Amino acid sequence: MSVPAFDLDQHIDVAAVEDIPEGEGRRYEIDGQAIAIFRDKGVLYAVSDTCTHEEYSLSDGDVWEHTVECPKHGARFDLVTGEALSLPATVSIEPYRLEVRDGRIYVATLADRYREPCPECHTSAAER
Repeated sequence: MSVPAFDLDQHIDVAAVEDIPEGEGRRYEIDGQAIAIFRDKGVLYAVSDTCTHEEYSLSDGDVWEHTVECPKHGARFDLVTGEALSLPATVSIEPYRLEVRDGRIYVATLADRYREPCPECHTSAAER
């Protein structure tokens, strides 16, 4: 499967890379949608910011091994695929394509269900 070409016309300049500290996330609004951008082991991920269990912000959650844990009830989500990995969440979150250009993070304007495996370990959290 080939990755669609990156088109800056369909992506929004959201933040500088240095705005996302290692092991943390930040919340942004894109086209009226709350998006969280996380950095884990130097890799950036963009997903919908709202936990599907009780609509709580994920951007303040704990990040490790390409996952984020909701700070309210502990549901975990895969940052590569958006898959819900633990209860109480049973519904996945949306992953978004992103690209870094000249130190800036660009995020797709619409949720993109196609995600490449983690560039560091070439798997999703569900496969580990």
